[in-house]
Amino acid sequence: MSPAGSHKLNSALAQAYYAKQQGVTNITTETGAGQWGGALSYAAKKFGLELAVYMVKVSYEQKPYRRSIMQTFGAAITPSPSAPARTS
Repeated sequence: MSPAGSHKLNSALAQAYYAKQQGVTNITTETGAGQWGGALSYAAKKFGLELAVYMVKVSYEQKPYRRSIMQTFGAAITPSPSAPARTS
């Protein structure tokens, strides 16, 4: 069973791996219903990367369990469209 819940983890692991190899420390992505965001959240955590996810607002509101998966792996999720949270 995939911890992210879909086959998208296969691509996410490769992307996170190569980002780490290139010296990237944080990545940003978008997700519709949350499967890609969940997969990339898991992969980013595995490779020590920070992740910001912009999630389609209706899915953000209707699929809290997908949000919680991403948050469990340390991703910061922002509903889209909206202004990102300020961290100062």
